[in-house]
Amino acid sequence: MSIDEQPWPEEEKQKLRDLDFPAWLQRHNPERVTLLLNGLVAELRRQHEETSIVGVGYCFGGKHVLRLAKTALMAAAAFHPSFVTADDLYGIQAPLYIGLAEKDDMVPASLPSDLEKWASTKMKQNVPFILETPDTEDELILQQYQAAFQRTLQHFSQFT
Repeated sequence: MSIDEQPWPEEEKQKLRDLDFPAWLQRHNPERVTLLLNGLVAELRRQHEETSIVGVGYCFGGKHVLRLAKTALMAAAAFHPSFVTADDLYGIQAPLYIGLAEKDDMVPASLPSDLEKWASTKMKQNVPFILETPDTEDELILQQYQAAFQRTLQHFSQFT
């Protein structure tokens, strides 16, 4: 079954439409989420000392993967990261792959150029950084996203 044959149920879409997003963000502010994720990573390291930890974040989670890439991850990937600031890239030492959509209401239009600038000035030197923005006008968009997924897997394989 292909992706387009699996429609997102309308009742699930409505749950998102009804969500009080500002209230949700207050309960899930970056400091609180970072604290929770740092605790999770510390526990994973305690229980599995020899395990390499990588991170993938999508949208809201993208910011948090960037933060974890400073100290806790062997490699990181973020897709459509939202609420990202220059400080989120400061000190990143894990190899980083970022995939953006050409048009995304959750991120500013300047994000691709901002990320390029921040990666070159904020991340630790010589840390691998890849930023891709597929052409969504291209009729082969599904193949591009599949290729991006494969490159993400290769990225993790290379650095773990």
